[in-house]
Amino acid sequence: MNDKERFRAAIETLRSVNKALPVEQRSPAINAADTVERFAGELRRQSSVLKREIETTRNDLAEMKRRVNQGASELATQDQRAEEQRKEFEQSLREAFKPGIRLPSGARTDAKFAVIKAKCLACSLHFLLPTWDPERHTNDTLHCPECGQHDGAFLVWRDEVHGFIFELVPGRSQFIGHP
Repeated sequence: MNDKERFRAAIETLRSVNKALPVEQRSPAINAADTVERFAGELRRQSSVLKREIETTRNDLAEMKRRVNQGASELATQDQRAEEQRKEFEQSLREAFKPGIRLPSGARTDAKFAVIKAKCLACSLHFLLPTWDPERHTNDTLHCPECGQHDGAFLVWRDEVHGFIFELVPGRSQFIGHP
């Protein structure tokens, strides 16, 4: 018999002796031992329930981790697809907005024109002048469409553009009136 079994046997002996005594002579220690034993049993039951809940929670957590990893994998795949579609869309936009006339055969024109860019130093207006003859337009020949200044007080730049002027003016702009 081990110590635990001897202790229980001694408690049982004391209980049986204690029960044989009149109520006023019974030992409060034995009643306390009964209470401790009841609480110990309840603690064992609660411990068993908690262990099952912990195991269930661990299983739930493992399932959630699996789902998160699966979702992350699916998200990465969708992100990659979206990036590929974005690149394809950008390429199609670049193709659609390349200057030049799209001929039925898919060939492009190599037409060019110049855009004179000017800033009036009198009123600070910035304006553009598309032209086939950029040499005709200098500080001395420009007139500000806002203030009418034509004393040569302009900052002037020039760009060469591939395509036709009508692709810029009117281009895809909304028509708002005529004289």
